[in-house]
Amino acid sequence: MLRDWTGKFLAAGAWRKEGIGYALHAEFEAVLEGFRLAGMLQVRRVIVESDSALVIAVINNYSWDLFEFGLLVEDVRQVAELLSSVHFVHVPRICNGVAHR
Repeated sequence: MLRDWTGKFLAAGAWRKEGIGYALHAEFEAVLEGFRLAGMLQVRRVIVESDSALVIAVINNYSWDLFEFGLLVEDVRQVAELLSSVHFVHVPRICNGVAHR
């Protein structure tokens, strides 16, 4: 879901992807889809919120090595570099309830 700086709803999306067998894989794909949606709306400053502390830590380049997701992590980082400002933030699952409905 995309919101503006005041929290106002801008857009949301839901995707069905084949070949996703792990929750972590789905989390990384969701970040990439969010970037695509932001790009379509010409949003250049983004705060990515996820209830997966591990995903946020890996993207922020903390010390976890998830070899099987390495290419996805690199895709996320490369797309993030194209934006004016990107922050990756962990939020409690209760704050991210819309994503799980």
